[in-house]
Amino acid sequence: EYGQSKSIINLMFLSVSLFNHLILIKYTNIIQHNSNY
Repeated sequence: EYGQSKSIINLMFLSVSLFNHLILIKYTNIIQHNSNY
């Protein structure tokens, strides 16, 4: 039971980290794109 809940927390943390990473990439791409003009 404890191990299962821990893996769910790890999965949530992983998906949040991935989501933040994608936003960061998208944000930096927008910044670079705007600086070209």
